[in-house]
Amino acid sequence: MDLILREREMPSLNLIDNVGFLLVDTTFLVALMCKTDPTYLLALAVSNQSKKRSVPLFYTEETKHEMWSLISGSKSEMQGLVVGGDPKVIRSQFVNDFNRLKKEKWPEYYADLCNWEKIVEVFWNIQLFPYDCSIDEGTYNYVKVTLPLLDQLKRSEDRSGSHILRKLLGMSNK
Repeated sequence: MDLILREREMPSLNLIDNVGFLLVDTTFLVALMCKTDPTYLLALAVSNQSKKRSVPLFYTEETKHEMWSLISGSKSEMQGLVVGGDPKVIRSQFVNDFNRLKKEKWPEYYADLCNWEKIVEVFWNIQLFPYDCSIDEGTYNYVKVTLPLLDQLKRSEDRSGSHILRKLLGMSNK
């Protein structure tokens, strides 16, 4: 929370100058869609900084699927609450946001949720990642085994480990 309050005091980081794009996840999208979400201001700040720096924001097919599942679950939860469920037991951030805002009826709120892809594109220029980033099982298993080994070698101060790491990464043998 302190970071959000001191957002304007934070020094400018050059890291974003080297970023070509950002992939956002379901949590980020939900935070932007729900003004009552505790991380709404942080997600908004990231979105605004990315826009200011011309860093495009994208979500993946998996995130898209997760959002639709959450929206579907929110609809089911609201139907249960209307029929006689316990309003103290709310699991969906969307339902929680709707109950806190009380500005519109559920059908209108739900209609907005169903247009989430258009809303995040229009308001925050967040789009579906245009490239296929699916990973086959062989590649996944290779990365799963190799990445921890590379991390372990990187941490090692051993000269032979450093030599192996440079070789694995294709660096020159200086």
